[in-house]
Amino acid sequence: MKKWFLSACEAVVAAAVLVASLSTASCEKYILPHLDCTLDTIWVPLEGGTYHVTISSNVSWKFELTSIPAWASVDVTYGQSDYEEAVYPIQIDVQPNDGDSGRNGAIKYSSQTLTRTLVISQTGPATAQDSEAAGD
Repeated sequence: MKKWFLSACEAVVAAAVLVASLSTASCEKYILPHLDCTLDTIWVPLEGGTYHVTISSNVSWKFELTSIPAWASVDVTYGQSDYEEAVYPIQIDVQPNDGDSGRNGAIKYSSQTLTRTLVISQTGPATAQDSEAAGD
């Protein structure tokens, strides 16, 4: 009889511990992940240049390196965050465009659940001349 009583008491204690742990888990807040950049598009003149953007995020993220055009580079390739707000200043260098026309590139960056794109649009010799001829 004593043995059965101890087992019942142990079962009650185990159930209480389980309920307490579930109660604690249900009180945790769900944090909605975000991943944002100060710009969606960078407009670059024929001669290229250096541009600064800021990525803000509360999750870890990385640039997809294969998406970065050969004529552009970034100084930071990833950021780490565990649901704490973090801001990452990024420098993007774009080389002069010595091709025959304007060019566009899209740099993708993503977390586990979010993907974003930063577009780089650069003027080419023909588009630069057309702007000058139009009086811009």
